[in-house]
Amino acid sequence: MTQTDAKTIAKHSKFSAGMWMAILMMAVLITVNLWTLLELKSSENLFSKQQAFWSLCQGVGSAGQRADLFVKLVAEQNAEWKSAALQNLDLKGANLTARNLSKANFTGTQFSNADFSKANLQASTLDLCDCSSTTFQNANLKEAQLFKSRLDDADFRSAEMVAANLEQCSGSNVSFVRADLAGAYLSMAQLSDADFTAADLSGASLEAASLINANLALAQLTEANLTDVDFRGTNWWRSRGLEREQLEYLMVSFPPSKNDAPDRQRDFALWQKSFLAN
Repeated sequence: MTQTDAKTIAKHSKFSAGMWMAILMMAVLITVNLWTLLELKSSENLFSKQQAFWSLCQGVGSAGQRADLFVKLVAEQNAEWKSAALQNLDLKGANLTARNLSKANFTGTQFSNADFSKANLQASTLDLCDCSSTTFQNANLKEAQLFKSRLDDADFRSAEMVAANLEQCSGSNVSFVRADLAGAYLSMAQLSDADFTAADLSGASLEAASLINANLALAQLTEANLTDVDFRGTNWWRSRGLEREQLEYLMVSFPPSKNDAPDRQRDFALWQKSFLAN
């Protein structure tokens, strides 16, 4: 190998090493910049979330702006609502499936056609709300407040509603199928054509409630307060847990009318025959 060849090889070797060093430095710089950008974006998102929650807590902005902030925070999986001003919002058709909304105060909010399936609404306040055609399937509504709320066509199937307050709520065709309403408060509720099939109403207060044409098949009414309940058109004899004295009163006070379906009249007659024979 000549001296010239050796110099040429050394020159190319130096160039190759320098090139790779430059590429490495550039890769490091790009990585650092990307990490910094992601950290900055994360900080901005955190600040935005905190700012949105602060605005809700202070009641800042119009009802429409607060509704937008609420939806944004729901999307961010926010789970703290106790101090948020969520009253009188328009959340018609909102998708709140499986969200944690415990202790939120939604007094006066419009929820028609909203979806609360599997949501956590424990100890939340939904007083004076429009919950028409709203879905609460499998939701946690323990100790929730629904005072004077509209519940037309609402769906509470398999909902946990232990000790919930539905005083003076109203609505037709509400489904409480398999709902746990043990110890719930339904005083003066107007729930015509409601479906309480297999619902647990043990220890619940139904004082002065109107359950006209409701379905009570397999509903558990052990120790429920039935003072002045309107059972017209119901199949109360198909419920469970009533004492003999209560059954005797209902048999005299709320037998099927002549206008009831023949099947219902026959069903009652068969039950009555069996009851009187024992």
